[in-house]
Amino acid sequence: MPTERFNKLPEEKKKAIRDAAMEECIRVPFEKVSINKIIQNAGISRGSFYTYFEDKRDLVRYIFSDTADKLKFFWTKSVVTHGGNLWIASEELLDQAIIFAQKGKMFQMMQSIVLYQDFDKLFAEIHGSNGVSEEKGNEILEALYEVTDKEKFRKTVELLRANHPDCDIILNMTTSGDIHADDTTRQIHLKELRPEMGSYDCGSMNWLHTSLFINSPAFLEQLGRNMQEWGVKPEIEAFDPGMIYNAQYYLKKGVLKGPLHFQFCMGCANGIAGSMKNLVFMKETMEAACPGSTWSCFGVGHSAMTMLYGAVALGGHIRVGMEDNVMYSKGKLADSNVQFVDRARRVIEEFGREVATPDEAREILSLK
Repeated sequence: MPTERFNKLPEEKKKAIRDAAMEECIRVPFEKVSINKIIQNAGISRGSFYTYFEDKRDLVRYIFSDTADKLKFFWTKSVVTHGGNLWIASEELLDQAIIFAQKGKMFQMMQSIVLYQDFDKLFAEIHGSNGVSEEKGNEILEALYEVTDKEKFRKTVELLRANHPDCDIILNMTTSGDIHADDTTRQIHLKELRPEMGSYDCGSMNWLHTSLFINSPAFLEQLGRNMQEWGVKPEIEAFDPGMIYNAQYYLKKGVLKGPLHFQFCMGCANGIAGSMKNLVFMKETMEAACPGSTWSCFGVGHSAMTMLYGAVALGGHIRVGMEDNVMYSKGKLADSNVQFVDRARRVIEEFGREVATPDEAREILSLK
C-alpha cells in the first residue's frame, strides 16, 4: 500500500498516477505492465515511484482498495441518509456502480485483467503481499464465485452444531441470494442437509428497479414437491398480495401442503410498502385465500419498527436482523443481530406475550 509520502501528495498528482496505472493495465496484460510507461505518463521519476510504492502490484492493490473504500463510504452514507433502508441504499449504490462502469477507467482495467486471465493470480498475489497467502486468496475467489454452495451451508451447520450443541434452533435455509444459481443449485443443499425449513419465494418480481428476481412456475412446482419429499417446510415469502394467491394455487394443486407458513416481506423496493394498513391487508388476504396458515413479517428500513409492533399486536410472528435493517435507530448503526433480537423480546414481553422456545415454535409451525 502507498507510503506516507504518497498520501501527502496533492490530489491532482495522485490522480495522475492512478490514471496512468489504469491506462497501462488496460493496454497490456498485467505481467507486461511497464513501470516506465506509468511514470512517463504520470510525469514522475522512477525514483519517486519507489518512494510511493513497492512495485506495480502494490500500486494496483492501492487502486482496488481506494475504489472499494469510496464505494463503502458511499454505501454507508446512503444507508444513514435513508434511515437504514437497505433497498434504497442498494439502488443508489447500483446507480453509482453503473456510472462507474460506464465512465471509469477502473472498470476497463478490471475487464482487461479478467480478459487476459490474470485476475485469479493477481488477486492472490495482491492479497498475498498484504499478509494473505495465495491459497487464501483463491479461497476468497471461490467464495465470490460460488455464493450458493451446498458445502458452505454444510460447514455452517457443522460449526453451529459443534460449537453450540445446546442450541436447538430451527434451521431455515434460503433458496435465493445468488443470481448466478440455477434451479438445481438453489435447492440441492435442502436435499442433502434436510433443514426443517427453507425459503419459498412465491412469484417473480422486479428487483430494486434494476433487475429481475425470477421464480418461474416450473421452478416453484419442482421446489414445492421436492420440499415435501425431503421433509422441509416452505417459508413462503410474499412480497405482495399476488404471491399469496400463487400459494393458494399451489396449495390446491398439491405442490404445497397445509398448514402453510407465510413471511410477509414489507417495504422492499418493487414490493408492497411497509405500513399497518398494508400489513392488515396482507393478513386478511392470507386468511381468506389460505385459512389456517401462520404468518410472520419484517419491515425493511424505516418500516422495521412499525412491522415489529404491528406483527405482535395482530397476533403474528416476527423476523428481525441485519439482512433487513442495519440501523438500530435513527442515525445509529446496529452492532449485531443480538440488539434486534433483544429488543424484539422486550416488545413481545411488554405486550404481555411470551417468546416461544424452539420446541414451542415447532409446534406452532406444525414441524412436529
